[in-house]
Amino acid sequence: MHVVLLIEKCITAGDSLQPVISTTREGALASVHSRNMRTSVAMGTKEMWLAYVAFLEREVPASFANLAPGASEADIASLEQTLGLTLPEPVKAVWRLNDGQKKTMLADGEDAATPCIPTLSFLSTKAVARIWKDWAEVRKSSGAELDAGTRSAVPGVVKALYSSPGWIPLWAHPSSADYVGLDLDPGEKGQPGQIINFGRDEDEHFQFATDFDDLLSFLLEEVRAGRWEADVFEPDDEDEDEVEWFGDPDESFFNTLHGRWKKRNPPPPRKKTETAAATPRGERR
Repeated sequence: MHVVLLIEKCITAGDSLQPVISTTREGALASVHSRNMRTSVAMGTKEMWLAYVAFLEREVPASFANLAPGASEADIASLEQTLGLTLPEPVKAVWRLNDGQKKTMLADGEDAATPCIPTLSFLSTKAVARIWKDWAEVRKSSGAELDAGTRSAVPGVVKALYSSPGWIPLWAHPSSADYVGLDLDPGEKGQPGQIINFGRDEDEHFQFATDFDDLLSFLLEEVRAGRWEADVFEPDDEDEDEVEWFGDPDESFFNTLHGRWKKRNPPPPRKKTETAAATPRGERR
């Protein structure tokens, strides 16, 4: 425990980045945000995850307490055998430190539990195997019919499928069968190991991150910027107890990842003739 805290201190206070001096509060916050972002990018997978765990220990103790111990090499090998795929080393490195959550809230009716990712459940190797097998059954029964209603937000980056054996769930929405995960079966314009959305309600697919390290870097940036805090989830059933939560229960990290995608993929600028035609006379552009 003390080792993790020491690592976090060294990472955030002992790097060699030059400080940016600002005389305004807004400028100071922007400087901290920029510094945190650059530090996250420069860190390796293990260092980023340890820094994130240290944040949970300080700021969201219920999530920290719900982290499971690390997976064994046998656990990871068993998952890869089930999938018939070799997983990226960064993903396995995180599981070796924490194999998901002790208690996991999922759409299939498991008990309420504190998420270890903002508003999302961090899946263990065993949970990934079980969910992947469930979706294999969906593909056998009606996959082709469901493919027709899907699309890639950027054509060719993600295959227009409802489900693929190469889509590996990593983080799950706690109340719907929707996931953030690895894409090891990308479209012709995508890249193996990109991070995408998929699941029951995710007909349009986005490349949320170029790879798992890119996803972790963004996660660390988000929590260090103070955008996600400890909260309480109140179930609709009055007989159920409140659940300690991570993030606003009315928000979803899915939306934050989508917002990041929109910033990385702005719409093309409109042509001058289109702009002029769309602007009524007398109005300023």
